[in-house]
Amino acid sequence: MTIKYVFTDVDLTLMGRDHVFTKENIDAINRIRELGVAFYIQTGRLTCAVDEVLDPLGINHKDDEYMICGNGAIVCDTNRHFYTDHHMKREVVLELIDYFNSVDGCVFSIVSDRMYYSSGNLISLNRNSSKIVEVVSAERMREIVNEEHIYKILVQHSDYEMMKEMAAKVGEVTNGAVAPTFSAVDNLEIINSDVSKANGMKEFCKMKNIDPAEILAIGDNFNDESMIDFAGYSACPANAVEELKKKCDYVSEYDCTQSAVADILNRMIISGE
Repeated sequence: MTIKYVFTDVDLTLMGRDHVFTKENIDAINRIRELGVAFYIQTGRLTCAVDEVLDPLGINHKDDEYMICGNGAIVCDTNRHFYTDHHMKREVVLELIDYFNSVDGCVFSIVSDRMYYSSGNLISLNRNSSKIVEVVSAERMREIVNEEHIYKILVQHSDYEMMKEMAAKVGEVTNGAVAPTFSAVDNLEIINSDVSKANGMKEFCKMKNIDPAEILAIGDNFNDESMIDFAGYSACPANAVEELKKKCDYVSEYDCTQSAVADILNRMIISGE
């Protein structure tokens, strides 16, 4: 087995439900890097929300460390120099603001590389240690669209059936310009229809002359499926959705709170050094 590169999802994969790194995960990442294996995060988060991920690894604010953010919308170094930028079209974002604002009980955020502009309290953002959420009106959101690039819209609703209904509706509302994807059961993410974690990896691989056959991809949910299909090797934690488990070369017996990534790296890379 020849793995030279590791791309891992962050939330509910690399980080546990408490949004805290385990020492075991950090130690395993440091060990594979000592062995010459490159390590990158591949996340639905935007660049404004990755400090708490990069800082514990000692790779933040560097020109020679890279990440893929926004479910593949942005390829950049950890100094936030962008190499690819697939932001959403202004008119599409405006249509979606009007639609989600019309749905009773819906809470949503439009997300730039600077801030999550939210209509209310989004559960998934509560534990992030950075001050990245600003609660604003739908009217203010419409103004922000003229001021900043928007890369995704994050949507939550207490009724999962309504979440699925909204996911089905967004393509119709935007005439197919966007695609819905679930990063967790309570997180619906809306991105450009040509954006995916796999496409972000393809662009990065072309830029760095990387062979996908030498990549290990690690993820837990539906938005990770494309990168799992793209990479030569794949793995997931025990808490991954069943559809993803069926595709992975290795399913850890440990979940994201139990250092699943460390287990995967030890099993697939370190033990064979």
